Amino acid sequence: MLMKLFLTCFACFFLVSVCNSQKSVKLQGLGSDSTLRKIKFYDNQPCFADEIWDYSSEAIQMNQSDIQFDIFRPQLKFIIPPGYSRHQSVFMTPGDSVSFEIKPLGDNKFYIEFSGRNAAHYNFGSIMQRMFFVKERPIYHKGSDLNKYKNDVALWTDKKMKFLSEYVKANKVTDVFLGYAKAEILNGYLTDLYLPLNIYGIKIENLPEDYLKNAVIVKNDLSERYREALVNKYIYHFTENPVKNFDLTYNSILRKFSGQTRGFLLSVLIGFYAKEQQSDYRAELINAINEAPKYVRDSVYLGYIRKSDDFYTLLNQPFPENVLTGTFLKSYDGNEIITLKEMLNKYDGKALYLDFWASWCSACRIDISESHPAKQFLAGKNVAWIYISRDKDEKAWLEASAKDSITTNQYMLIKNISTSPLIKYLNLNAIPRYIILDSKHRIGESMAPRPNSFNFDKLEQSIVKYSGGKTVVTFF
Repeated sequence: MLMKLFLTCFACFFLVSVCNSQKSVKLQGLGSDSTLRKIKFYDNQPCFADEIWDYSSEAIQMNQSDIQFDIFRPQLKFIIPPGYSRHQSVFMTPGDSVSFEIKPLGDNKFYIEFSGRNAAHYNFGSIMQRMFFVKERPIYHKGSDLNKYKNDVALWTDKKMKFLSEYVKANKVTDVFLGYAKAEILNGYLTDLYLPLNIYGIKIENLPEDYLKNAVIVKNDLSERYREALVNKYIYHFTENPVKNFDLTYNSILRKFSGQTRGFLLSVLIGFYAKEQQSDYRAELINAINEAPKYVRDSVYLGYIRKSDDFYTLLNQPFPENVLTGTFLKSYDGNEIITLKEMLNKYDGKALYLDFWASWCSACRIDISESHPAKQFLAGKNVAWIYISRDKDEKAWLEASAKDSITTNQYMLIKNISTSPLIKYLNLNAIPRYIILDSKHRIGESMAPRPNSFNFDKLEQSIVKYSGGKTVVTFF
């Protein structure tokens, strides 16, 4: 119905007008389609762990938008169109005056097309995404030839650079934008080379000779890929074993970087180790958190570090009483309402593997469809598999549970889900999310491996570690 309305009667345009040509841009929206509630926009998130950082976003309400951006310099923002659309990047500069229209892509997905002054800056991210995000993108499969993958990535990068050259010839763009666009593509080459390492755990020392040669980082603070390249090179893959080399990575950042870049890398470093939830580097991590104000000036980064501290200190802790008794669940089978404490008591003495899902979460549903090998493994370890949904629509929850054949040990969070003590305690901002509790129901890993083929080895190690080779429970 929504698609039909868009195709037949949607006429939604937004005007970006300048309040102050040097400082601010005002966004006003009008829409004639009553079924379209809002679109969202947010600033580029400062770090990488959604599970730790609940980055802020603002909704543009139809027919009542009046939002002002204070922009003193070019800035990258992200807009999420309605439906199941991907976010698209928007390169925004003070003094721009553009309008944009929401257009359908099919399957309840939409994109935004801009027109007006500097519209080419705004459209570039969306066009690149639609042309290159999936189409012809090189994919590395476990065990395949890394040199061939590297060559494919190089050819793909060349195509993107050629497209940029043609785009600049056909559209008027500024030098600042061109520098950003080049950096985004060239840094993307390096981050794509790191993908097999991030997905399959390939070590730097096992890469082909010269695999990363000539893959340089192009500095550009507006480039999202620039930050990703920094993190890959100086944190994720700086040492052979990050868990054993916290001090080496930490001190390298202090020596090599300064200012905003150092603050960014230190915050990501702390978030990365906090998210890994290992006890091996506890003293070093706590020391880095305590020292952070000496090196980090940005209030956003400091806020992320504080949240990382809270996230890490969940390790080895049981749920507080207010979380146990203030969290309410509805069971699929018995249609009864119980507290988290009552549910956990059903598995007294057993380790638990917790996974949160929802009917509307495509990544959750994909994990469910690919989880059969993990289920077989857990069943062999006498592991009970439990599901907890974040759905607000009970009918959607029941239908999705039945469709995906996950009706056993299935629960739905109820009573003010967004303010649920459990959601707040775990800082559960993104799903799917998996959590392991030991046999005493203390948190062993608050970011447990996902139950798919990419993470199976890690999942197996975690299950054995916290279950003693015996029992675990999962919340899907």
